[in-house]
Amino acid sequence: MSRKFGVKFYNINLFIAPDYVKAAVEATKNGIFDFMEIQVLPNTFNETGQKLKELIGSEALVVIHAPHSEQGLNMGDAAKEKRNRDMLIDAQKMADLFSSEIIILHPGEGIGQKYLDETCRQFRKLNDSRLTVENMPYWDNISQDYLHGSTPREIQYIMQKVGCPFCMDFSHAVCSALNGKRDVFDDLSAYAALKPKHFHLCGGDITKAEDQHAYVREGTYPTDTFLKNYVPDGATITLEIPFKKDDFHENIADVNYLKEIDKNI
Repeated sequence: MSRKFGVKFYNINLFIAPDYVKAAVEATKNGIFDFMEIQVLPNTFNETGQKLKELIGSEALVVIHAPHSEQGLNMGDAAKEKRNRDMLIDAQKMADLFSSEIIILHPGEGIGQKYLDETCRQFRKLNDSRLTVENMPYWDNISQDYLHGSTPREIQYIMQKVGCPFCMDFSHAVCSALNGKRDVFDDLSAYAALKPKHFHLCGGDITKAEDQHAYVREGTYPTDTFLKNYVPDGATITLEIPFKKDDFHENIADVNYLKEIDKNI
């Protein structure tokens, strides 16, 4: 059994970049990718759900990613609870449609115990066992705010309080460790000890606290070390690499690069 690699796109790319989505689906059906991760935006299920189902079919493994701060979702803000709930409905509907076992959801903004506890409260209240918390990079360039859920301790706290699984994002882990002046590999080991259910991987600069989402073949991330030391055999890993509307070749080059590494581990 080898590690499984997935391609990611937004559900609205069905209309914005149809050739990209078709290429992603075809590459998955042909076995180049093992699964798809679809990020679902609020109020878009009715126009995209059935069309995606017809295109993808019923056989493919599909992971769902919920909206996040770019769309205004903030689990750490009690005043946004109803809005957060409403924004998640379409992601849950898409997960229902594809029988997805994972809905990746970010913790919220704000540093401190009260924000962390609010995220836990809202996670619990949603009462959906598919919700999978993702570790954060400490600083959000979109909202221009600090984020909780950015250390192994905080992720462990959320998991214990909520009873939810965990998606380990390598780039977020690197950024957070550097921001906190912690050893990157110590943090990665601590995250891996939490037994992640899913992984996110991209390229980047191991010396910079910047979530770059570069191609895996670019930058200085020790990808072979990441896979060998922190990702168990059989795990699912989404490539969070640059999105080029009219070019899917780089995605294939990246996944082939990862498969070669995986084969030699």
